[in-house]
Amino acid sequence: LALKNEVSSETRDYLGKIQSSGKLLLELIDDTLTLSKMNSGKLRLNPLPVDSNELFEPLILPVRASAELKHIIFTVTNTSQRRIVLADSLNVQKILLNLLSNAVKYTCEGGTVLFSITDKYQEWKGNSFVFKISDTGIGISPSFLPHIYEPFVQENRSADISAGTGLGLSIVKNLVDMMGGKITVDSVLNKGTTFTVELTLKETEEKPDVHTLGEA
Repeated sequence: LALKNEVSSETRDYLGKIQSSGKLLLELIDDTLTLSKMNSGKLRLNPLPVDSNELFEPLILPVRASAELKHIIFTVTNTSQRRIVLADSLNVQKILLNLLSNAVKYTCEGGTVLFSITDKYQEWKGNSFVFKISDTGIGISPSFLPHIYEPFVQENRSADISAGTGLGLSIVKNLVDMMGGKITVDSVLNKGTTFTVELTLKETEEKPDVHTLGEA
């Protein structure tokens, strides 16, 4: 509310820092509670019928807006077959949004972020979705790659990039594992990073509940 008032540039800077710190603390509390539920086995997935496009389309607009603020080129390609699947939409979107947000966050102005959705068929598993998030960002050093999914562990970043909670990738890995999926990462320091998530979501003939679409 104070930021909406006429204030000096110095006061606006202070208020902005308070707002950013408050947001970071809220994220830390939320992520800590989520991770605690996972570790205690109390987090339960709630798969419901959903149009497969609704798993990622609600994320595109906010991510594109964030990318535009940094003059980053954000490209989306989707060659997957549209179908009704059983999925915990909120947690699938949490996986994708975390990876997409990180891609934008750690890509410098003028860089690119690519989000692609494809299908992968395996006779014993059926049709899987393959989500790939690639960026031309600061990358991850080879020595740190084995630790990226550890909670509260972060590689030293440049001073102009906010630290975050250090829990996002740990939560992503746990959620992917809970869904029986697979996540891999390829990264070159100062060149960019690619995360690939593969999820097998069972097709269903049930009708989606319109009230559950795009909640995230």
